[in-house]
Amino acid sequence: MSDVDGRPITDVVGFFRRLDVPEGSRKELLWGEVLISPEPDRAHDDIVASVADQIPYACWWRQRTPGVPSAREGSEPQAPASHSLVAFFEGLAVPEGYKAELLRGQIVLSGGGGEEVSEPEPDLVVLERGAGPASGRLMLSEAVTMLVEVVSRTSVDRDHRVKRNIYAAGRVPAYLIIDPTVARCVLLTEPTGTDDHADYEVQRTAEFGTPMPLDFLGIQLDTTGFQVLPDAGPRPGPHSRP
Repeated sequence: MSDVDGRPITDVVGFFRRLDVPEGSRKELLWGEVLISPEPDRAHDDIVASVADQIPYACWWRQRTPGVPSAREGSEPQAPASHSLVAFFEGLAVPEGYKAELLRGQIVLSGGGGEEVSEPEPDLVVLERGAGPASGRLMLSEAVTMLVEVVSRTSVDRDHRVKRNIYAAGRVPAYLIIDPTVARCVLLTEPTGTDDHADYEVQRTAEFGTPMPLDFLGIQLDTTGFQVLPDAGPRPGPHSRP
């Protein structure tokens, strides 16, 4: 069994929560698989900031690390792995039964099996003021009004399928997917079902350039400034697993 800071790794959840990733990177636990992504680029953060600025609720999001350059028109929203992330990967000790891979600029730990637990980190969390915890990264789904994910070319399947299932199973009332690869927003509401069968009953779409009604927030989301990026291919269905 590998060690982290001299302590034995006994389970993937404990490993995940103790894992310190390079500054600006995002770590997520999705269906028992650990994913470490590089910091977002300016195009991604510009969309998140635009949504946060328009919402009259409290918002939590990871602001861009200073020094990350703006993306060119038509570039991919996910930057290549930084030298710090590569070095982190090369020195990473993983739980027994897991393997670590560096795939398209992301670190993926998979293969452990058994523990299909999740601790995702959305791009934007919308909640009523005072409803969230005073500190810490964990938040009860009951406190959340809406979660937002901005799709990158490497997160198409994860945002449209994996997180759709996870958020529905957690009874998150509204999930907004902003997809620059196809210039479209998808709003999912009314979660139903459990585990593998969890999904949202209501789906509404809006193309970039047209407003996305967010009636439960009392606003029409302006999407005219959202940058369009290359198509990432067909969208997966909500129920099958990767």
